[in-house]
Amino acid sequence: MSYTALGKHLNVGYPRGGKVVVKSSPGKGRGVFAEFFIPVRSVIEVAPVIPIPASDAAARSAVLDEYKLAWGEQEAIGLGFASMYNHSDKPNAERVDVPGRTLVAYIALRDIKAGEEITVTYRCKPWW
Repeated sequence: MSYTALGKHLNVGYPRGGKVVVKSSPGKGRGVFAEFFIPVRSVIEVAPVIPIPASDAAARSAVLDEYKLAWGEQEAIGLGFASMYNHSDKPNAERVDVPGRTLVAYIALRDIKAGEEITVTYRCKPWW
């Protein structure tokens, strides 16, 4: 699904601010969880990313490797909660790159209950 294709079909009528929180996720370290009910097609978050040029080996620290995103032909670090969403083979959200911008949007694929972890499918082969 593309960000522009969703356009007018997105739900944004749930509480502003405090929609999600980062907390411990059993067996995964930390993850992003819904603080409130999030209806299907809602924008969960729009976050900027910092692309990492393939030639910039210094930016590939062991710490950042855990949080990088696939970004076209290169990688990026997501700001906000963007690098904190855990992988699932049955995700309840998806990451959508915003065309022409260094932004990603996270969209609910189904209704997400308060307290439920928000997961996405990673765009690279999981390393675990």
